[in-house]
Amino acid sequence: MLYAKVVLGLPVEGPFDYIVPLNLEDRIKAGLRVWVSFGTRKIVGYVVALSQRSEIKNLKKILEVIDNYPLLDKNLLSLAKDISDYYACSWGEAIETMLPQEIRKGRPVAFMQGPPSIKAGKKAKAFLMHDPQGQERWDVYFEQIKEVHENNQSAIILFADINSSLAAKELIASRFNFPIGILYRKQPKGLQEWLKLKSGQIS
Repeated sequence: MLYAKVVLGLPVEGPFDYIVPLNLEDRIKAGLRVWVSFGTRKIVGYVVALSQRSEIKNLKKILEVIDNYPLLDKNLLSLAKDISDYYACSWGEAIETMLPQEIRKGRPVAFMQGPPSIKAGKKAKAFLMHDPQGQERWDVYFEQIKEVHENNQSAIILFADINSSLAAKELIASRFNFPIGILYRKQPKGLQEWLKLKSGQIS
């Protein structure tokens, strides 16, 4: 019998074991979203691993597989686990910080299979920058963005608020001639933007 280890976007420790029905065994993979019963609720779960055995008795079955292809690869699953350990939240909660609202609510989505792989970059080095005027940091950002783009990689810059993110997009777009994406909570058409990033249309 096949079992799926599933985490939930709730403040509860996981993963939780669920039986994979025979008709779903060929479809089930780590990184997929699934519908599961949790208590009296039907909610979205995220498969983080598969196993041939479980020590838990009286397990419930997975109700439905939502996706045809995994939305989360092993690198994103690992990153979410690191985030959950560092910030003392559940693995499922960390995963949901990476996803648009429509995906968190279980909306089926179609996206390109096998997006371009991102090459591993050199190991990051942390440094402290004192830049009261805010210009020197952008020289550093531009240099790093140019370098990773020339190596067929992607860059992510995090900002504290939406207005800063929007302003940064305009600034970067004025410097580089390639598609740039932006994501933030409750963003109009956030799902479409996320899918562009997922499929490699935006770097």
